[in-house]
Amino acid sequence: MDYPDMSQNDAICLTYTTEPLSSDVNVTGHPVATLYVESDASDADFHVLLEEIDAAGKSHYISEGVLRASNRAESMASWNNLGLPFHRGFKSDQTLLPSGVPTRLRLDLLPVSNVFNEGHRIRIAIMGADKDNTESSPVENGTKVRIHRSKEFASQIALPVLAKMATSNAGKPWIERKKPQIVPRDQRRPSLRSPNNRND
Repeated sequence: MDYPDMSQNDAICLTYTTEPLSSDVNVTGHPVATLYVESDASDADFHVLLEEIDAAGKSHYISEGVLRASNRAESMASWNNLGLPFHRGFKSDQTLLPSGVPTRLRLDLLPVSNVFNEGHRIRIAIMGADKDNTESSPVENGTKVRIHRSKEFASQIALPVLAKMATSNAGKPWIERKKPQIVPRDQRRPSLRSPNNRND
């Protein structure tokens, strides 16, 4: 799917953008965001977007994740959840935001496999609503929401970056291919289907 330029949307979001990349960066897997938030409202939605900014300044959508603060309680999934934060969303798990206290939220973004090209930049955009894709946010106009970035409350995002693949002089992925080993017939192990292995 070809998404429109996200720059206009980014202008009304809280954004963090890297310097131009010195080399390609392969991000493959689930990015995981950790936010320390504070609000004068008892609940709020947090949308975290991963974007790539090209050399012309166009912002390309890559992935996103969303979490309502009251559903932040983490549980153990009954399947292999790859160590990702899991939120059941049960009513019994819901806890409103405490007033004046930084609160940790952990959420994973949709899985992605994208090469951020050399010279491009990586951007994280955080917003409190997405009227085109989710239900109305519990935050009312005028509500103040704070994202902490201190040493004690270090909001961050972990990107699953793959190590570089070795390349040949031609610039193509290089994989060592072993030559097949020829074993003399009289040294070969008998096949399980060989008549010599029959017990009858």
